[in-house]
Amino acid sequence: MKPVAVVIPLYQGRRWVGEAIASAALASRTSPEMIVVDDGSTDDSGDVALVQLQALRHGRLVRQPNGGVAAARDRGLAEAGPQIGSCLFLDQDDLLVAGAIDRLLAALESHPQHLAVTGRAGFIDEEGKRLRNDVAGVLLTPEDGWGGSISFARLAYQNCIVTPGQVLIRTPGLRALGGFRGALAPCDDWDLWLRLLRLGSIGVVDEVTTLVRRHANNVSRNFQMMRKMDLKLRTVAYAEAGPSERELLQRGHRRAEQELAAEWLRVARQSLAKGQLAHTARLTANATVFRLWALVGVQAHAATMRALHRLARARPPLRR
Repeated sequence: MKPVAVVIPLYQGRRWVGEAIASAALASRTSPEMIVVDDGSTDDSGDVALVQLQALRHGRLVRQPNGGVAAARDRGLAEAGPQIGSCLFLDQDDLLVAGAIDRLLAALESHPQHLAVTGRAGFIDEEGKRLRNDVAGVLLTPEDGWGGSISFARLAYQNCIVTPGQVLIRTPGLRALGGFRGALAPCDDWDLWLRLLRLGSIGVVDEVTTLVRRHANNVSRNFQMMRKMDLKLRTVAYAEAGPSERELLQRGHRRAEQELAAEWLRVARQSLAKGQLAHTARLTANATVFRLWALVGVQAHAATMRALHRLARARPPLRR
């Protein structure tokens, strides 16, 4: 088996990066090559990581000006030597389960058709305690690929891989694709999975391999920003796809918008029961908009949003 590299992009992450490094060291019986990329931290995060790496006596720290998490991941990939057969990109605040890399690597080696293999994700709080509302199992279901592989149709609907830290990726395929595309961050990982599926398959290991830390600074908590980048990702994927993939992307977009509308209507009913009429009206209006997006499709949705943004920028400021 060829060696594995674990790349940890780091930015202002002194609180948890030591734990992340330590967990990666315990994720394999054969020490993986550890590459921590300090992406222009202004605190002592890099120094904290360096102390941990030196204590483990393997791995190295690379420093660069701030370029974003995708650029840091790509720098780590570039730093990995030609002997590296596969890479895993662990976020600075997450943890690998003991033995996780060994189990992912065994699955990857036994299935040559797989360009990557993903495990499941569990969730922990800021102190590292396992959360009871662990919903990772809901994101993938048996028909979606447990024990097999993830379909393009499933990923066209939503990114069912919680974090890149779940996924062990063959280095040659990753390099052939040019790594992560920063312009699509924080959906750059979702973009990579879709592009990988054009070259091969992504296998699934039916066990938790990664623990994702929930805290106030999680990027995914920013609903408006995630909505914007979700649409941008779908638009780019549609432009690059063939006819059959475009149909799957349209179906995925419709399903995602319909489910979002249903969820907002559910919350609206709860709001109505509490007598919160103004809030109910806003929620219902948003649900109606989501249903509209489901009808018009990816391209029309994106074109409409671009037009609305142009109008908003052109509108003169209101006088007070």
